[in-house]
Amino acid sequence: MPGRPFLPDRKVEYDKAVEALRSSAVVNIKKSKGKTTSALEDIERYARRDKPSIQQQIELIKPDVVICGNTWQFVENWWPDKKSIYDGTWKVRQVVFIDFWHPSAFRVSEDLKYYALAAMLHFSNALAKGRLDATA
Repeated sequence: MPGRPFLPDRKVEYDKAVEALRSSAVVNIKKSKGKTTSALEDIERYARRDKPSIQQQIELIKPDVVICGNTWQFVENWWPDKKSIYDGTWKVRQVVFIDFWHPSAFRVSEDLKYYALAAMLHFSNALAKGRLDATA
């Protein structure tokens, strides 16, 4: 897969990856009563309630990519003009939305999570936009 970013194993590559993450933004749907897990009904209710605020944040930030922590099902109807571009990946105008595991959801290796997300970014063509460094 050309252009796929490899898992950083050298300090310089790791530092670039950390900087990329620090320049990212997170828009979160409130957890259920502060617990470590959330009931689907609660996530759906919070998504409905916070829809204007979440959409406003996305409009203000103007991200290239939005990663939904397994919550796309609760927000996908907000964007009727969405286009499926890859498994678990949609495009809304110029923004790529990826429905991915919540980072704490599964006890799978970090390598597996990294390469799964890298594949989704690659096949969505998000890496070609120039703002995401495919070699970091």
